[in-house]
Amino acid sequence: MKRRNFLLFTFIITSSFLKGQNDTVFLTGTSRFYGDSLVLRWNGRTLQSFNALQKIPLVVETLNPVGRWVQLAQQNAVQVNRWYLNKSPALRNRLLAAGLLQQFQTESKRPVNGDEELQQRQENLKYLWLNLSLTADLDAFVAEACNLRHTILNPPQNSVSQYRIFSAHPLYFSDTLFFVVAPQRFTAESLPAPAATEQDGAVSLRWKTDRSYTAYYVEKAAPGSGTWTRINTAPLVIPAGQQELFYTDSVQNYVPSEYRISGIDLFGDATLPGAAVKAMGRDRTPPPVLSGFRLKETPDNHIVLSWDKSLPLNGEAGIAIGMKHEGPDAYIPLFNKLKPMTTTSFTIPVKPGISNYYFVLQVFDTAGNSSSSEAFIQLEDNTAPAKPEGLRAIVNDSGIVTLR
Repeated sequence: MKRRNFLLFTFIITSSFLKGQNDTVFLTGTSRFYGDSLVLRWNGRTLQSFNALQKIPLVVETLNPVGRWVQLAQQNAVQVNRWYLNKSPALRNRLLAAGLLQQFQTESKRPVNGDEELQQRQENLKYLWLNLSLTADLDAFVAEACNLRHTILNPPQNSVSQYRIFSAHPLYFSDTLFFVVAPQRFTAESLPAPAATEQDGAVSLRWKTDRSYTAYYVEKAAPGSGTWTRINTAPLVIPAGQQELFYTDSVQNYVPSEYRISGIDLFGDATLPGAAVKAMGRDRTPPPVLSGFRLKETPDNHIVLSWDKSLPLNGEAGIAIGMKHEGPDAYIPLFNKLKPMTTTSFTIPVKPGISNYYFVLQVFDTAGNSSSSEAFIQLEDNTAPAKPEGLRAIVNDSGIVTLR
């Protein structure tokens, strides 16, 4: 069958929901105490349970001091037409979530013909659910609208409190999810500075991921300004099985900037401003190779290296030459300072008894980049062998001479 396509995030995500305090067969949840409020947060453990959460009311209860459960609220998912959205950039995540939820509802009602179409519909629904879960992590409004979050104001301050949620609809089977909350106020953490690699026209950042965060944002500032700007419009989520995240910022070379990262968790809480790293783009493009590199042996036992003249068009700083006699050996520089780019030849004397000469011709620019070309010459053997020593002539009685 023809595959159905959705205009969603351009990345695949896995469920970012942490293992809850007391997970059940169908639900997973956790809580967070802020002092003046307490948030209960949950999600379905399966696609079917998430689908049910969009249709059924949930009851929220607390255990009172005499051991009786008292209802605090009964809540339902909010229909998209009651989200009262506009096209403000600040509501981008909610607009996306509304579109995802509408597609989820439409896809769940789409008739299928056969097992193949049924499996395809399940895959589409799972993809929509995972993306909806992401938007619910990033925006508390979306989590509450999708029946995945409840806020309790003025919770107990000095004692452990207990809560539970369960389905209030008799047609839907749902087990009960319990929350045991200690009055320990949530404190946001800061993240370490990312590692930066300075490239030509770009700064590449990387950092180790932490599964307690749903997504990351990258911020940038001029050095010492303290004015930070978020530079990735879409959140950076952690692909399945990946332990590092990467972000590349296109920049002008040699203009320094400071970078830092922040994380967003499933409660929509951001980390504190983290440590910053300073970096900038650098020229990493090597200069053009010198053409026409050639070697010539002279009658007076010298080797002349020559090459074509090249005009410095890419910030070339000068020329270096290295030499060796065996292939695996390292090249040894023939002079300490770079020769000017106007140089087109160089002469060295031949060493007695050595016939193999390898040369490398390098061009360096002002940024330290280099390009090179190599050449090899094997000299003609014009050295006479050593004269024989201890020559003797012996004549026997028959007049025959023997040379030894």
